[in-house]
Amino acid sequence: MPKGNHVFNDFDGCVATSFKKLSRELNLEQVLIAATGAGNSPEATTIRGHFPTSYATLIQMQAKDRVKEMHWIQDDKEVIANDGNSMAFGRESARFSQAVIDWAWGRDDKENPMTVWRDLVNAGEDITARRNFAKESSRKEAPKTEAGREELCQQVRMFIRGELSKLVGKWLVQLRDDMTSARPAMNGVTPVRVDYDTRRKAWMERLGSAGVIPIPD
Repeated sequence: MPKGNHVFNDFDGCVATSFKKLSRELNLEQVLIAATGAGNSPEATTIRGHFPTSYATLIQMQAKDRVKEMHWIQDDKEVIANDGNSMAFGRESARFSQAVIDWAWGRDDKENPMTVWRDLVNAGEDITARRNFAKESSRKEAPKTEAGREELCQQVRMFIRGELSKLVGKWLVQLRDDMTSARPAMNGVTPVRVDYDTRRKAWMERLGSAGVIPIPD
């Protein structure tokens, strides 16, 4: 049996997946796939042309050191298939992707994506895996003491609920900024332009109405 239950789920991956689904609706999915990891390619230039601000924020999000820590922090136990935590996160991840699509197209009668993000964050930490990781870890990157490993988990948790969540809110606003802006044709393809019923201030107020993500003591 494979070993290693992740303490934190793939939060930045959920944002990237949502962006990929939107690119599919814009007939840009294959361009985005080719652009991934190839920052100087023609495909990356095309994606940056369609999404001049939101794509840069997505790349910034994925490059954060805390995000990298989030991906490797796991316990040494056998992987539990279809455990409750993973299934709950999967459901919230699907909700988030749909909320992002609705947000991008201006469907303001649908779910607030930041409200769904809150639910995603609250579903995205495996408490059992965290306890196991704190007790012992074979990962060479892990702190050598139980207190150090627990402190690392707490720091990553605070990052997800703080800085990462703020970046997601910024990314959502920029997504609409990009979708509403007049942009030149890229490789013969004219970017979609959406006329939203509301303005930027209202977008930010709507996202902000989700409130801050609570951090229990």
